[in-house]
Amino acid sequence: MKEIKPRRTFWQRYMDKYGIKKLPREIVRPFRVCAAEELDDKELRIAPSWGMEMWLYILRNLAYTAAFVGLMVSLVAPTKFDTPIYAKLFFVSLTAGVILHVASYLIPKRQAIFDRTTGMVRTPNHPLIRKKATETPFEEWEAISRFYYTEIGSPTYELFVRNTRIPYVVMLGVTSTFDGVLGMWSFMLQYMKKDAPLPDVPDLEQYPNRTKGLGTWEEWKWKSRLPDFVDPYEVAKARMEREQAEEKSVNAVGTKKPHTPAA
Repeated sequence: MKEIKPRRTFWQRYMDKYGIKKLPREIVRPFRVCAAEELDDKELRIAPSWGMEMWLYILRNLAYTAAFVGLMVSLVAPTKFDTPIYAKLFFVSLTAGVILHVASYLIPKRQAIFDRTTGMVRTPNHPLIRKKATETPFEEWEAISRFYYTEIGSPTYELFVRNTRIPYVVMLGVTSTFDGVLGMWSFMLQYMKKDAPLPDVPDLEQYPNRTKGLGTWEEWKWKSRLPDFVDPYEVAKARMEREQAEEKSVNAVGTKKPHTPAA
């Protein structure tokens, strides 16, 4: 009898193709601080990956590039091209670049705020469309990791958190190892426990009531080499996959239409 393989959704195929993994919601590595713009014992602030600052940065660089092209053509080959046009391109593009450069400093920063005191995450409004700011509990956010090779062949891991109720994604950091991703996610899980000690990292060493969690990275490297070592990530991952399979099975049973016998 031919085996029937379960059909995979588009998102599952996308995750497999691009090396995207969903991370278990458990502390599985020593703490590693995220790439936060502001961090204290109450709030962690980080700019969205594609905020207004990024658009201004791209447009500013395009304007400066156009100004450079106009200047070089006007100076190097004035007889082969229409020089007034490229001179005008230089001045117009340079003016636009300066305006965008100044605007990048004057426009208030858009930041996603992870509030430890309330356990909530505040997201800014969208820079281009009229999308209102939101405030959602941290329990609604899950972590995913993406792996890829750069142009020079360097392995790169990115950590994102996304809301399960609204389409919003925030990148928390980039690292060269998967352990680094797990360390940043473990840091976030500990940090957002408002009644628990703060994660013991250099950026928070001025605050009391800290915890080392699973220990330092030096201690972790030593423990991971022991013959009886059990990786807490693998344990948590197996538990997460088992719970997902059970939930999927229950949902599948609930959607089946009840059989009504013929009269």
